[in-house]
Amino acid sequence: MAPSVPELRFAPAGRPPFAVQARVVEDDTWLVLGADPRFRESGEHPIRVHTAAWEAEPATPGSVVVRPGRPLELRAIVHDLARDPTWRPEWVGEALAAVLREAERRRIAALAMPVLGARHGALSEDVFLRLLEDAITAVEPDLPRRIWIESAHAAPRAGARRAEGGRGDWTRVTVQLVTVELVTVEPV
Repeated sequence: MAPSVPELRFAPAGRPPFAVQARVVEDDTWLVLGADPRFRESGEHPIRVHTAAWEAEPATPGSVVVRPGRPLELRAIVHDLARDPTWRPEWVGEALAAVLREAERRRIAALAMPVLGARHGALSEDVFLRLLEDAITAVEPDLPRRIWIESAHAAPRAGARRAEGGRGDWTRVTVQLVTVELVTVEPV
């Protein structure tokens, strides 16, 4: 049986078009950029915390670090703060493939992700979509079935069309392998 192509939906962060089982977070090798900025007591003895920090090793660019929670957190390692620039398109592509493999391994049907490489880097949405298409082609996953792309733009810039019927409508666009459903959200 041929693998299914995930349905992509573009919607702003905080406006989910469907419920997700996992969320992808753009992060760096030391897991600093994706960290919650709020201070929390760990509950562990300070010596254990210090020892864990001292013995920590950086993650590999292009990999994924899984953190428990609801939804599950998949931290896509697309930055290395010791390098300039801190990100590379190939790391984003490798991380996308790793995310798809992890989603399939964990049987995740619905996933949310930002445009990786855009928040703390300068990767365009168009390049991101090409990298995602390449990752889907390479991995050929059966899952996830749906991916919510959290985008400041309600639609990808290249090839996007506004539906004829006015406000709040969406247009279905096919980008080679990937079927994309564009959702426009009315400002509140």
